[in-house]
Amino acid sequence: MSMKKATFITYIVFIHLIAGAIIVKSDILPKTMSFLGIQRHGDVASTVFYKKTLNYQLAADDNVPEGAVIFIGNSITQGMSTAAVAPFTVNYGIGGDTASGVLKRLPYYHSLNRARAIVVSIGLNDLLLDGQDYVQDNLAKIAKALPAQVPVIFSAILPVDEDVDKRLTGLNGRIVQVNKYLFKLCAADSHLYYLDARSGLIDARGNLDDRFHRGDGVHLNTKGYAILIGKMQEAVAGMQRG
Repeated sequence: MSMKKATFITYIVFIHLIAGAIIVKSDILPKTMSFLGIQRHGDVASTVFYKKTLNYQLAADDNVPEGAVIFIGNSITQGMSTAAVAPFTVNYGIGGDTASGVLKRLPYYHSLNRARAIVVSIGLNDLLLDGQDYVQDNLAKIAKALPAQVPVIFSAILPVDEDVDKRLTGLNGRIVQVNKYLFKLCAADSHLYYLDARSGLIDARGNLDDRFHRGDGVHLNTKGYAILIGKMQEAVAGMQRG
């Protein structure tokens, strides 16, 4: 190899090393991933919003009375009036959360052990970020991590309106598959219950009906919540600890 060629190769390697260092030490990579709609596992739990919301929840957790119905989930849960489902409810929803995020925060909620029932609604954000197997694995881990003496209602992942945003294209098919897994998971354990409110929310093509969302194809409006709350009222009524 000639001296000139060796010098050129050394220069190219040096430039790549410098560029790599800049990317690692700056926010170029996170911004690029965000622009492309990509997130890495655990990113949600590391956000300031997630940490602050969790801190407020944990500040109140020790004061949660025995026999409360505790709701855990993402923005769908956080935006829901759980008091409309049953008296003495606690809302532990965090917008943007995933099944992996829920799994990380479960050990901090001591009130779960004295709850009348627990309602878990999670998984949609996972399907936007991760593979189906990863989501299902975390749902199974959540089921195992929850107290066995407390009835647990797993709400099916709700449909989306794929016509609103191209990023939602094909998502309903994946949602259906994960919900089938969730149904089987609940059927195999006597303290797990499967709740599916999808039938009242979908249109003829299986999309979230535009009458029931706030225009983004994902988040429920007042009419949509009324349907979900009605289904949850039926599921929670009569729940007794084991």
